[in-house]
Amino acid sequence: MTFIKGETVLFTASADASLAFPPLKIQRIYNSAIGIDFRTGRDIEWTPGCLRLTRPAGSAVPYLTHDDLYPPADQAVFYPAQGANAVSGGPNGAALRFDNRDFFARHQLEVDYWTEAPIPPLTVLTGKLPRFRSNPALKLAFVGDSITEGANASKFVGVPPFQPSYAELTAANLHAAETRNFAVGGTGCLHGIMHLESWLNDFLPDLMFVAYGMNDLTGMTPAKFRSSIMELILIARRYNPVMEFVLIGSMPGNAEWKCTPPAATRTFAGELDALAKTDAGIAFIDIGGYWEKYFANKKFRDLTGNGVNHPNDFGHRFYAETIADALALN
Repeated sequence: MTFIKGETVLFTASADASLAFPPLKIQRIYNSAIGIDFRTGRDIEWTPGCLRLTRPAGSAVPYLTHDDLYPPADQAVFYPAQGANAVSGGPNGAALRFDNRDFFARHQLEVDYWTEAPIPPLTVLTGKLPRFRSNPALKLAFVGDSITEGANASKFVGVPPFQPSYAELTAANLHAAETRNFAVGGTGCLHGIMHLESWLNDFLPDLMFVAYGMNDLTGMTPAKFRSSIMELILIARRYNPVMEFVLIGSMPGNAEWKCTPPAATRTFAGELDALAKTDAGIAFIDIGGYWEKYFANKKFRDLTGNGVNHPNDFGHRFYAETIADALALN
């Protein structure tokens, strides 16, 4: 039996939401952002062994309407304007709800539950990162985009429950002697190449997590993405020839958004996988591929932090736990 902690769901006007696995027992339903617990029977109805949760009439559970998810033209304030609540590029030209703080967190429920369902297996890295294996008390660095910077993690936003980002959680799991996070929101791998030398002049790590791709999907070819990541690695190894790397395959973005096409996400992950196979000092962790297997029964909005391409707190924990499991830390 497996205990799932704080899995998030988001209700819409349809009144139904789905868990990742059928619960045998639900221990708690709550929202940490607003500090409220909800009761089964009154606020949520469910049947043991069934994935579906239902919001009955009169429930106190928050939900979003169609206009909340697809802001109409007279209500949309497009990013990057102050107070933005939308991005363009949704289905049939529609706007998509966007929020860089805690709008989604305040409307999602967290569910603690037990399940007897099988959990999708995760490939554990073997024969990789020999220096890390022999000396785990290391200096650690992260480079990447807004997800790695910490976007929409509640600590990063400054709202309850103040959970750290996946990068901070990972550094803690690794018991790193020293950590630097050089990730910058809104950037892609070319930004990393441009600034890497200045970062390494400031701090020289033993192990570097490289987490680009989300902002590169529509701006470069897969081959260019792969060669750019390789260039970044070569630059880093001029500073430390035995530096090791973990390449992170990004979570899927919103499939309804033109900037995060699902097929491109998988293709880019394949390029990272192929690159990692060339060198024992380079490992690849396919967060996105495992995300799709683990959350096959869920909708993107259940797990989003900003509506389009960031995880919420649960998603940040999923990143960190997947990394820990792949590195056999647990």
